[in-house]
Parts: sequence; C-alpha cells; structure tokens
Amino acid sequence: MATVVICGGLGCIKRDVVPVGLAHALASERLRQATTDCTKDLQRSASLASLATSGSLNSLNDDDVGPTKAIDENDLDQTNYYELLGLEKSGIGVDSELVKRAYHKALLLYHPDKGSAKYDTDAVFLAVQKAYDILSDKTKRRAYDSTNEFDDTIPSGDHEDGFDFYATYGPVFRANARFAEKLPVPDLGDADSSERSVEAFYAYWVRFESWRDFDLETQTNEIHEEMDRYEKRHMKKENAKLAAKRKREEMERIILLVERSRQNDPRLKLFAQRREDAKREKREARERERQAKEDAVRAEQEALQQEKDRIAAEKASAAKKEKEENIKRKKAKRRAEKLLRKANDDSEEPMADLDFLKTVDNLTSEETCALAARLEEDSEGALADLRKLCTNPIKRKQPEKKVVKIDTTEKKKTPWSEEEKKCLDKACKRFKAGSMQRWEQIADYINTQLALDVPRSRQECIEQFQKPLVDPKQHAERVKQANQAPPPPVDGWSAEQQKQLEKALRDFPASMEKNERWSKIADAVSGKSKRDCVARFKELRAALKK
Repeated sequence: MATVVICGGLGCIKRDVVPVGLAHALASERLRQATTDCTKDLQRSASLASLATSGSLNSLNDDDVGPTKAIDENDLDQTNYYELLGLEKSGIGVDSELVKRAYHKALLLYHPDKGSAKYDTDAVFLAVQKAYDILSDKTKRRAYDSTNEFDDTIPSGDHEDGFDFYATYGPVFRANARFAEKLPVPDLGDADSSERSVEAFYAYWVRFESWRDFDLETQTNEIHEEMDRYEKRHMKKENAKLAAKRKREEMERIILLVERSRQNDPRLKLFAQRREDAKREKREARERERQAKEDAVRAEQEALQQEKDRIAAEKASAAKKEKEENIKRKKAKRRAEKLLRKANDDSEEPMADLDFLKTVDNLTSEETCALAARLEEDSEGALADLRKLCTNPIKRKQPEKKVVKIDTTEKKKTPWSEEEKKCLDKACKRFKAGSMQRWEQIADYINTQLALDVPRSRQECIEQFQKPLVDPKQHAERVKQANQAPPPPVDGWSAEQQKQLEKALRDFPASMEKNERWSKIADAVSGKSKRDCVARFKELRAALKK
C-alpha cells in the first residue's frame, strides 16, 4: 500500500492506494502468507498448535526467539511480521511476553542508532514497530493471523472402501485446530481409541469455537476521513455483514467436516454395533427370562389342571360308584319293602298302610334289608321292631267276614264334595308322581284328614283325578248351542243378508288386512255398509259367548 497526492480544482488530497489485479494477488501472497507452512505441511501446523496448547512456547531459548540476521528493505514485501521479529519457529499462539522478548532483540538489530537511518524514514524499523504493535495485541494479532492463507478444503465424504480414515481426516482437524478458542484441542486418535475419548473429540468439535476474524479480509469498502458519517456508517455495516457471512460460512464448514467425519468414522460404526449387540443381548436375555417365566407359569397351570382333572375324575368315579350303590340300595330296599309289606299283610296285627309307608321311608336301605332278612327266622320279631319305629301306629281293621251277596245292580257312587276335591288336590301335590304306593298314600291321607264315614278307595281317587276340568255334559251343551242356527235377524237384517255375511266371513279370513277384509265383506253383503257388517259380527260373537 502506498500514499499518493491527488490535486484538483478543490485542492490536493492524500489517498492510500493498493495494488489490484495480478499485482494485488502477488502482494497478498507475499504479505499475508502464513507464518507456518500450514498449507504445505499440515503436520507442522499441528505441532505448532500442540506447542501453543501445552504452553511450551514460553520455554523457548533466547536463541530461538528474535531475528538472527538483518532483513533488507527490499525483502520486506516477502517477509511477514513473525519472520520480521524472528518468531517463525513459534508461529501462531505466541503470547505477549514472547513477542516482547523478540521485539527487544529485534531493536538491538534494527534500531537506527546502530546506523545512519532516521526514526521516521527507516522502513525496516517502522515495519518492526508495526509488527510489535499488531502481534503484542491479542485481538490485532488474531485479525492478522486470520488474513494468512489457509487451506479451507475438507474431505468430500464420498470415499471408496478401504480408505485410510485417520490419514484423511486427522491432518484436517489438526490444521483447523490452530483457530481453537478453547484449549487443549483433543486429537482424532486412532483405531485403538476408547469410546469415551472419541465421544469427547466429537463433542468438542460440535461446539467448536473459532477465534478466526474476517474483519480485515472483508474490508473491501475502504473508509476515508473525507467521507461523511453516513457514508462511513454504511461502509462499516457492509463490512460487518461480509464478516458475519464469512464467519457463518467458516462455522458451516467446520460442522460439515464433523458430519462427514462421523459418517465415515469406523470407530463410531463399531461402537454403534457393539451397543446394538449389547441391546440385542439384553433383549434376548429379557425374552429368555420372560419365556422361562411363561414356561414356568404354563407348567404350573398344566400341573394344576392335571390335578384338577384327576380330582374331577376321582369325584366323577366316586359319584358314579355312589350312584350305582344308591341304585343297588334302592332296589334292595324296594325288594325288602315288598317282603315286609307281604309279611305285614299276613300278620295278625297289620299296620295301617300309611303308617307302614311312613315308617319304611324313614328307614335306611340297610335297616330295611336287615328287617327283611329277619323275616325268615323271626317274622313276628321283625314286624314288632318295625311297629316300635312307627310314631303313631294305627292298627288296620280286619274286615269282617260276611256273606258276599252278588248285587247285579250298579253301585251308586257318592259324588265328591268340594272339600274332598281340595283335599285330593293337596294330597296329589304332597305325594309326587313316582312315589311308591302313591295312590294308596293319597287315599289314606284323604280318609285320615277328613275322617270319612265311607272311605275313598285308591281307584276312586284315580278316577276323580283323571276327570276333565270341564264337565262333558256342559261342554256338549255349549257345543250344541254353538252349532244351532244364529238368532233371528234384528235391526233390518234378513235371512239372505245373514247368509251372505256368514259366507263372506268364511271367504275372507281374519289373516287379511283389517280394512281390506271388511271392505270386501261389505261388498259381498247387499244393502249393508262396512260399519253394519262389523256391528252385526260383534252382536253374533257376543250371543255365542253367552
């Protein structure tokens, strides 16, 4: 950059000019080249970054700090500030103390008192002053370091199988580590790195903070003292926008680098596979445990079911056996009862039938069979024991022997009174169908309860029970009245109209729709309306019911 004087009608003004085009490219390459050859040698950049992060720069010997030989004024364009102060071995990351030591040593070499140069005209001395002014201030130094050329390229992410991941991405991360705000910067590592260190590496780079400053690089709009404040404000805003855009692009580049690295990192794939295998093993273990529990529960349920089936089968077998035994006992008891009844009938003091039945019913089959078995040896003793068991014994009256006269006339049966009918109905409900000697018990019950002078026999009870509820004579009388001719016509109904109505009632049954039926019936009866036919039908139905 040089200063020129422009004269015109309004006077002369000074302007700073910079080379453009090819001259600008050459000047930028000379003045803004990196203090370390990071674009050519990424390993050297990484080593310098590690020196800065470990704090070993301050431990450099005095022989490593400061210029070792004087630089000619003609070589200033090819010399950067670090080389001018003799800090090319330390590079970026130097601290103010180290810059001060190098600056003091450079003063001993370039101070004008050592020669004939003057303070305000010695270009090398002025350059040393400017270098110290920039490098001793952290903000200015970072802005200056940010203008140095740097390879911003990152791997494309599309790699062939078998490529060396660590050789491809490791140098790129180490080169970008020079701009790290937070130190120390973790290394990418190798295939033997632990999962925790790998996760820590990516966690750091996901939240990577860069001190790279693009304010100097984006000052395309130069601000001069001659501009008014509005134009200066506009220029500053435009430069700030460009710097912010460049900063966003830088962070997007770092994010993209991290994403591509994570996509191609074989360790992450291995860790993910291990986690998936561990999860699968846990799932399988849980599944095996669940299956084992289900099998245990199923086996227990099957055992319980088998036990229930066994108990049910035993109960069914026992019930079946008990039922068979009961049937045998009932049959034996019936046989024994017949023997006891026959013996009771043949005895001199027979028991009443009802008392006999009640007494025998209260005995068990074993007791009944035991009494029947004693009949052969001690008939009277067995019957005496049976009579003792009777609660209210009534001796059966022995029928008197009379001369039987054959009466050819039909014996007149005494009609049943309402009291007898009620007692019969009550006895039929008390002695259910299927009971032994049911009708004998019913007859004895009626005779005992009503104390009839003429007792009712078993056959009379059966005949009375089988009689229909409606008297046949009364029923026949009602049928006869129903079959009689209808009552004589009334209210203007002739015999012919009556016949027509009866025929229409037969031709049009009640299954038809009501209005349609009576309309057709009225059409079939001459001189009568539907209302007349309905009224006549109701009269006839009421008469038949009477």
